[in-house]
Amino acid sequence: MDDTEEAQAWIEAVTHDPFDDSLSFLANLKTGVRLCKLINAIKPGSVKKVSESTMAFRQIDNINMFLKGCQAMGMPASDCFGAKKLFDEGDCRKEVLNTLESLGGLCQAQGVAVPVFGKNKYATKNTRVWTDEQKLRQARADRGSMLMQGSSGTMERVGESSSGITFGNSAAGAGVGGMTLLSAGSADTMERVQGSRGGITFGNS
Repeated sequence: MDDTEEAQAWIEAVTHDPFDDSLSFLANLKTGVRLCKLINAIKPGSVKKVSESTMAFRQIDNINMFLKGCQAMGMPASDCFGAKKLFDEGDCRKEVLNTLESLGGLCQAQGVAVPVFGKNKYATKNTRVWTDEQKLRQARADRGSMLMQGSSGTMERVGESSSGITFGNSAAGAGVGGMTLLSAGSADTMERVQGSRGGITFGNS
C-alpha cells in the first residue's frame, strides 16, 4: 500500500464514505466535500455548511473550510496545502499527504477516537486543574516571594545610601581617616576662633 492508498483508507475509515475508484486520489478530494466530512468527523461542527455545488468557488471554499478546521485544531499554516492548487489538481500530492498526516498526528496528540494515521509531532496537551485550596496556597506563596524581593530591594537601597552618608561618631570624624563635611566645618570654625584670639582677649584671658 503506497502513501495515497494509506491516506485514502484512513479517510474512508473516518468518514465511512468510500472513494470513487474511477477518479484519482486528488480528484476525489478536489471538491472539498470529502475533506469537510473528514474534519467534521474528527471535530464536529468545524464546517457548518458543506456545499455540494459544482461551481469552482464553492468547491474551493469547501477546501478552505477544511484547512481552517485543521488550523483550529492547532495545525500550523505551514503544514497546510494550497486550496487552489488542489482544486486544479496541480503538483500537490505530497503537500496534500503531508497535511493529512499532520491531521492524523493531531488526532493522536489530542486523543481523538479515530484510526491511527500519520506521525504525532505535536506535544500532548496536559492541562493541570487547580483546586481552590491549591490556588490559595499558590497566591500566598507568590505574595511571600514578592515581599522577600521588596525587602531585599529596600536593604540594597539602604546599603547604597549608607555608603554615601555618615551618622553619629562617623559624622564627627571619630574613628575615620578622612574628614567629613561636619568635621571639616568644625575645623574651619576653630581656625577662625583661634585667629581671633590672637588679637582680642575676653574675660580672664
